[in-house]
Amino acid sequence: MAAKVTLINANWNPQAESLLMAAIGNNPSYTINELRNEVASGTSRLVQVVEDGKPLGYVVYFIEVFGGGRELVLQAGAAISGDLGALRKAVPALANLARKAGAPTMRAHLGDAARMRLFKKAGFQLAEYVVRAGV
Repeated sequence: MAAKVTLINANWNPQAESLLMAAIGNNPSYTINELRNEVASGTSRLVQVVEDGKPLGYVVYFIEVFGGGRELVLQAGAAISGDLGALRKAVPALANLARKAGAPTMRAHLGDAARMRLFKKAGFQLAEYVVRAGV
């Protein structure tokens, strides 16, 4: 029987913060404090990814509504992306979450090429490059 991966609503905690900080990396335009505040305000949600009771990591997401559509957005590239096996296991549960929210697609914001490679191997495709400058 295949292992069951579930997403469990979680409160902000030191382990999640540590994993999410690693996922954000050295990004001065988006910090762990901003991510924590988004979860605290309810604009984003934190879930723990669990396989048969074993924690695989954390994901912060929100549903973006745009032009009549919806998309599930994974922030900080998800704190499970350091492990391709865990990421591949989590994708079906995340896709189910997206479908339940009426979102036919999902995207992830990634901070480095290594995470990009992992997400591509897990079935994601490059959609665009995004650059940012302080003003």
